Amino acid sequence: MNSRRSVIYGCYNGFYRWNILVGVPTPEVLGQVLNRPFP
Repeated sequence: MNSRRSVIYGCYNGFYRWNILVGVPTPEVLGQVLNRPFP
């Protein structure tokens, strides 16, 4: 298995779960992440 793909999939999976937990639409969250630099 490709480790990089596995990492990306893990991040996406975690993001998806967090998304459901918080209840924020995915496109909106993705826009926030893309527009806001990481701390």
